[in-house]
Amino acid sequence: FPQAVLTDGVMNQIRKVGSAVGTIYCKIRFNYQDGTNTFSSESGGESESFVTGFYENSQSAKLVTGIEVWLRTPVNGSGESLSAEEKGTSIMHSIKKNFRQDNASYVTINIPPYDDTYTHFKVKVDARRESGDGLWFEILDGNNTKVYSESDFDKYHAVQAPINRPRKLRIIMKPAPGVNTPQTGVSAIYWQTNDPKGIWSGQWSNTNRVYRGDHFDEGIREVRFRRQAGPTHVEPQLGFRLVQRP
Repeated sequence: FPQAVLTDGVMNQIRKVGSAVGTIYCKIRFNYQDGTNTFSSESGGESESFVTGFYENSQSAKLVTGIEVWLRTPVNGSGESLSAEEKGTSIMHSIKKNFRQDNASYVTINIPPYDDTYTHFKVKVDARRESGDGLWFEILDGNNTKVYSESDFDKYHAVQAPINRPRKLRIIMKPAPGVNTPQTGVSAIYWQTNDPKGIWSGQWSNTNRVYRGDHFDEGIREVRFRRQAGPTHVEPQLGFRLVQRP
């Protein structure tokens, strides 16, 4: 790492490559600033699709200077070997100082300073979940906060009071009750904005669009003329028109 960090663990995705039957394994070696190291427990998988794994750092109070990803694949009796593929390695920085009174932890990020023309936004996360846990988000604008529920992920929302312009995004995670080693964690956060005047999908997919003029086979009209049509409306005559000045 560029500098030593405190981390609770590592998340990644692994999958089996090849048709041979067997299980692949992955573990993480944590290298500490004091020169020592330790391995996490192994995470195994037999799927050819990527599955998410979490690898806990058993000495999270120590500063970590680097990690190593170790993959292990068996060789079956017929001599066919399996390959393992890994992606999405994410360092989970320690957020113990960000625990709330309700035992939920959170991470807050600054929202990039987009222009102020957008009116809607969407938040999406890649997360590892377990039964009974909680996951939701908040939008912050100075001292103003608006709370969104878990069902509000991956949906467009209008920017509403008390938020004037979203400046920070807070993801909140609450572990399942009675769990000693919670597995809930977020590996990626996506922030997207949209200008409804220029989008043809999602929130505005069922509304009409206004286009200027008419098709080439009709008479010339004034520039102020407008016609509307639904997003799925297609005509071969509609398009750009070349105009020759008299």
